[in-house]
Amino acid sequence: MQKINKSAGMVLLLCLALVPSAMAYDQDEPQSQRPVLVGRISYVTGQLLRYVPEEKDWVATVKDSPFGLNDALYSGNDSKAEIIMPNGTWMRIWNNSQIQLIAAEDDFTEADVASGVARFYNKSTDAVIKATTPFGYVLAPAETSFDLYVGDDSLEVIAMDGSVDFIPASGDAKYKVSAGGSSLLADSQQVSSGDGIVDRNWDAFNTERELIWGRRLHARSDSVTYLPESLHDEAYALDENGQWESVYYEGEYRRFWRPVRAGYGWAPFTRGHWTVWYEDNCWIPDEEFGYVTHHYGNWIYVGDYWYWAPPLARVDVAVAPDLFIGFGWYPGRVSWIYSGAYVGWVPLAPSERYYSHRYWGPRSYPVAHADVRNFRINRYSYYNHAVIVKQMNLYGVADYNSVRVRNINNINNFRAAPVVNNTVINNYNNITNKYNYTNTPLTRKPHESVTQRIRYNERAARQSANLTGKSVRQEAMRIKSASPDQHVKVENPMVSNKLVAPDAVRRQKSEMNFPQKEIKRERAINQAPVQLGQPAPDDGAGHPQPQMQKRHEVQPPFIKRQPPSSRQYGNEPQPPMQERPEVQPPSVKKWSPEPSIQHYPQARQPFSRQYRKAPQSPALKTRELQPPSVMEYAPETLPQRYPQKEQPFSQQRRKEPQQPSVQPQPNEPQAPMPRPLPMQHPSQQRQQFPRAPVGQRQQLEQPPFVQKYPQAEQPSVQPHPLAKQPVVHQQPQEQPQQQNQQPTPKKRSKNKPGEKPGPEYQER
Repeated sequence: MQKINKSAGMVLLLCLALVPSAMAYDQDEPQSQRPVLVGRISYVTGQLLRYVPEEKDWVATVKDSPFGLNDALYSGNDSKAEIIMPNGTWMRIWNNSQIQLIAAEDDFTEADVASGVARFYNKSTDAVIKATTPFGYVLAPAETSFDLYVGDDSLEVIAMDGSVDFIPASGDAKYKVSAGGSSLLADSQQVSSGDGIVDRNWDAFNTERELIWGRRLHARSDSVTYLPESLHDEAYALDENGQWESVYYEGEYRRFWRPVRAGYGWAPFTRGHWTVWYEDNCWIPDEEFGYVTHHYGNWIYVGDYWYWAPPLARVDVAVAPDLFIGFGWYPGRVSWIYSGAYVGWVPLAPSERYYSHRYWGPRSYPVAHADVRNFRINRYSYYNHAVIVKQMNLYGVADYNSVRVRNINNINNFRAAPVVNNTVINNYNNITNKYNYTNTPLTRKPHESVTQRIRYNERAARQSANLTGKSVRQEAMRIKSASPDQHVKVENPMVSNKLVAPDAVRRQKSEMNFPQKEIKRERAINQAPVQLGQPAPDDGAGHPQPQMQKRHEVQPPFIKRQPPSSRQYGNEPQPPMQERPEVQPPSVKKWSPEPSIQHYPQARQPFSRQYRKAPQSPALKTRELQPPSVMEYAPETLPQRYPQKEQPFSQQRRKEPQQPSVQPQPNEPQAPMPRPLPMQHPSQQRQQFPRAPVGQRQQLEQPPFVQKYPQAEQPSVQPHPLAKQPVVHQQPQEQPQQQNQQPTPKKRSKNKPGEKPGPEYQER
């Protein structure tokens, strides 16, 4: 018994000794904070502006830049943008639109649309989207999508997939808006129904983007196996630009990703630029694969190549804790070094800490907890791969390979720093271009009145910090349902363009005259169908106006959509269904044939794809085609089951002239019909040609195309007197053979060798 107790005590001591070593790698990591969810601007066309709170000014942003809490964006004229959140929320905005992120959790996203047009997709399985406006907010459950048209005095909500709820600013009722039904119009006092029509150009842009992402997700292969579920949308970039390889690292073989199209000598954090975002230096990549590989996971140098280790959603103590990065977004996992007028950065190994001004995720430590005295450059694993530039080239450079300093005599003279501050760069706080995402100057900026809504949302973000998807759903269930008032009329949304010259940003709003226009300028109900080949109506200034149509029927490739017959609406009254306008046939010109009656109208094709039909002459319908004269020399062919290949003229037999056919008399017995030949395979079938009598063959004339090219005359050559003359066989005339007539025996020559042949041989 004592031996058993002694063995159990040894096992307990061993377990207690292993626990501190297993948890030593993250014992100083803050455990009370959750990783920050950061979105990505995945597409930009036109000019997209970002508000910088530190400068209280606007800068132009670019593709693959972050979109996080309290970030406010404003799109310019003829601009479009797409934003993807890692929790399954997708947002797209059109021109003159203002959007701001208020909250982002795993099961909840809250964004504010102050003006313009936006479309939301909830592609998650259990998350909730809350889209706020000055007139109320919209709640969208999982696997739904909807459009928001927010004007100065009213808004319109159109459900594209599924059903969403609209709660006005008063919060005393909720209105259900379903796909396929009428839309909802609301202002600050009343709620009514709309026609449910979306803009044609806006819907075409969303459909195009959905098809692009559908092809990307269907083409993904190996990368999905190694990425967390929330990063599956980024797998296409890894598959198209690199490959997964088995690399021996830290005592065992592991699967890492290596870029193969970047070129030899490529290194991370070189093709792109730094910008300050939330007080930390954030990397804006220039490669297609740069966003996911520079903001998630970690870079590892093995041999002569850089490999990317993906993040892990969870870690087991028994599986290499030093390699565990954890799932989290980071501005850029590097450490900073400086010396005199030079500044540089070193990529961090998986086991090295990342210091920043705030907590971002696992292995992230606020700089307030850092001990600057322990920072030495030789403590970093990849300090020999540091990127060093001059301080003046740290910001405002698109590619650091062109300004990189490579002739460093002794890198050990550099000092290490956790973050960039006034110690690293003198007068760092007064650098103004460190917030720029591009060097493009702005010719127009939003008016100062736009920032009033931004400051209001910042206060609302502090109240929404503890909200979750479950609490938002429970709060919405306590609100009673209502129906729109059909007797009231709410004006269509009208939006103002608040982009002004930079010198007019601070002017009073009363002094400004913002141009106002309707978001949907042409209503499809009152618009005549445009004929094919004719230009669309313009707005009076020569600019074609966007055409309107019913909601596009092309469904997103990866959004589940239930048929209308299977949806459960309950006992709530439903808005009337809008009838789809009939497709008008295109205008027919006088030379085109009459359109045939069809039970189902065909979709109109673009004018460039319509093939003109040649006019048919009435004379061609009644005129009988005469065989050409050349056909009289062609051989007669029998009916064949398999058509044969046409032979060249040199191999064809000339057709003999046919005797005129004699019509039999009525009383005359007719000859029996010839028995048809058995059907044979073309390879075994032979053509039968009638043969004319021998005496008549010499009377045939040559074909015209044979006589046209007569053969050249051959020169006459006198034969040698001793040469043997060729024997000419003459065809005897056919005579009736007499009976009992014996054949004449042949005479043999009696001449000796060397003598001339006698007359008997010549005769023969």
